[in-house]
Amino acid sequence: MTQRLETMSGALAPVASVVVAVYNGGEQLGAQVAALLGQSLSNLEVILADNGSSDGCVEPFVGIGKIRVVDASGKRGQGFARNVGAAVARSDYLLFCDQDDVAEPGWAEALVEALLRYDLVGGSFDVGSLNSGVEFWRTPPVRADVGSPLPFASGSNFGIRREVLNAVGGWPERYLGGGEDTALCWRAQLAGYTLGYAPRAVMQYRYRRGFGAHVKQQFHYGRQAAVVSRDFAELDDMPVAPIMRTLGWLAVNVGLLAKPESRGGWMGVAARRAGYEVGRRSARSIVGLATQRSRRREPR
Repeated sequence: MTQRLETMSGALAPVASVVVAVYNGGEQLGAQVAALLGQSLSNLEVILADNGSSDGCVEPFVGIGKIRVVDASGKRGQGFARNVGAAVARSDYLLFCDQDDVAEPGWAEALVEALLRYDLVGGSFDVGSLNSGVEFWRTPPVRADVGSPLPFASGSNFGIRREVLNAVGGWPERYLGGGEDTALCWRAQLAGYTLGYAPRAVMQYRYRRGFGAHVKQQFHYGRQAAVVSRDFAELDDMPVAPIMRTLGWLAVNVGLLAKPESRGGWMGVAARRAGYEVGRRSARSIVGLATQRSRRREPR
């Protein structure tokens, strides 16, 4: 498979370009870079799109072989950093992952192979290798995407062909810390592109440490999900709010009674539901205010 892909791309361009949005990656970035350089797909370039790091985490990688460090500090957010990295990539197969995870050896090859059949693809996650003792913080007993009108893949383990990314306008840059991957996948599918799944593209995923950090992250994800739902009102117009409230109530009550080893997962579900409800109400306020202003401008 590797030889076939290298023949397709020729000797002058890499088979695939991996873009990593970086912000204060610390020591964790080194583990991901090492994993990317050790991929079974040898003809690969790694682009570190630095979103304004202050810890000097990208400096050790400047000028090293297949690694390219680019300045992506012009605007805050993963969406912007990923777009900057994609713009300078030399391959038409664009792969994306996060700075604090670790790609398994066949990850890149599996994603590129899937991109021969689909327009954009997502991989699978190993949640045990990097999270010994803390898996329960983010292992919800209820699916986090309940009510989602279209499937989506996580930007932490993602591949897309360049022409498709360009056709849908790149990564959305208005979402900060969640939602950009959902919006990109929905936008692409509405435009007629196909989303596939590459189970052999395994990413070792690192969870947030500690109960407070976990709940805060899940609440923020919920708010961002509501913003995405508002932006894609033609799909669902937020019809799952009653489900969100019910599941949130159940998650809180079950979570308080659950065993300590599973309590974090339940409370994470509750935090995501609560965040969605807060975001939904904010969205309604914004829409209502815009409607009032529009009516005031109408001639009497």
